[in-house]
Amino acid sequence: DNDICDSARGSNTHNGVSQFGAKVIEEMNREGIMVDLSHASEKSFYDALDISSTPIVCSHSNCRALCDVPRNLTDDQLRALAKRGGVAHTTFYHGFLRKAGEATVPDAINKLDHSFDVMGIDNRDGLGLKLAARNGASSGIFLHEFPSIGERMFWYGFISLYRRPMKGLY
Repeated sequence: DNDICDSARGSNTHNGVSQFGAKVIEEMNREGIMVDLSHASEKSFYDALDISSTPIVCSHSNCRALCDVPRNLTDDQLRALAKRGGVAHTTFYHGFLRKAGEATVPDAINKLDHSFDVMGIDNRDGLGLKLAARNGASSGIFLHEFPSIGERMFWYGFISLYRRPMKGLY
């Protein structure tokens, strides 16, 4: 938890977004800064969605239905985010793509597919690139695997020359 809101792995200090946090979100909206809720608790997520007058991003959160960890988003959260014009970027960190073992390119594609099924394909996903570090500090999909992701996204129909459903790279 911090002064703004409770975190996904926190101790529920504020029961969601604090009064100070509400002011921060309002000021971010005023300044044109997108609110990122990737580390926020589920209650903080819904509070921020209610407070914010602009779309919200979860820049590196995956689907809890595929990997049940507190940082990942429930299908209800994904639907609420899409309804408000928000974006849920895919992160390649293995602990958010699968509970055990190393993440694979098909794990990332499964996340994209699930997000599109839940949120719709109309610009609601992107890639929040938390790539693996070779020194063991982090683990996930390595940069050299990225061309394979693009190729699979093309073959699965996520990318075409005429339609680009991805919201962007983070």
